[in-house]
Amino acid sequence: MSNRAWGLLIVAAAAAAGMLMRGRILAQEEPPPRGAAARAADEPFAEKYVLIALKSDPEFGLMILEKPRARTAAGREFLVGIVPDDGLDGNFQEGREQWVAIDDVASITVYDKLADLQEDLQEEAVAAGTALR
Repeated sequence: MSNRAWGLLIVAAAAAAGMLMRGRILAQEEPPPRGAAARAADEPFAEKYVLIALKSDPEFGLMILEKPRARTAAGREFLVGIVPDDGLDGNFQEGREQWVAIDDVASITVYDKLADLQEDLQEEAVAAGTALR
């Protein structure tokens, strides 16, 4: 093979390798988020209030948590947060940390503002013929 043929072969091989590497680079997934973005992905309720309906008490089992996060204890998953003012008089759990077992969660309703959650609870209470406060 002549020097010219070798040169063309080397250029062609370099071009093919470049295209292959470019394809691999473009095909790579986005790097995992870091910092605040990672926390937001891992803790979707971090700046929220959640109203949790419990499977174990479908008629009356509601829990409200502020900024809940997932935690594990004794091999079980829990949502853990602070119990905010729910609009009920005499709620001894208000301001305390509450753990709710994930396997007892029937549904979760997410609120940005506590006032919106309280308003919805009040409307439901009035519709049911009771008042919260």
